[in-house]
Amino acid sequence: MCHGDDVGLRLPELAPAIEEQQPYHRALTPDDLAAFLKLPETVVINTGCSLGLPPFADAFMRSGCRAYVGPTGDPEGDASLFYALCFHYELFCGGKSVRTAHDIASSHDAQTRMFQLYEEKT
Repeated sequence: MCHGDDVGLRLPELAPAIEEQQPYHRALTPDDLAAFLKLPETVVINTGCSLGLPPFADAFMRSGCRAYVGPTGDPEGDASLFYALCFHYELFCGGKSVRTAHDIASSHDAQTRMFQLYEEKT
């Protein structure tokens, strides 16, 4: 769970004295993420607004993710929660594949259809 916008994955606001000592400010961009992410064989669900766009997906997939999911727009918070719960239920309780769990979770309405699945190429 996080917040995203047209700049990137939003970081919490810090006191100025602390902020100036940090390597990243206000948001993490796809280039920032690509510099340090190492997530081999993981499935990442990112609920931050607009963080399902290709530059973010590419950064996560290059880090070794097996799959990455994020919204291409700005879904309501309740839709993000619904998507995540439904996806995990279908994956872990229903024994579905990542693709099938995503298809079920994203089929509910226009809000959940914003969630885009990216999978490693086999």
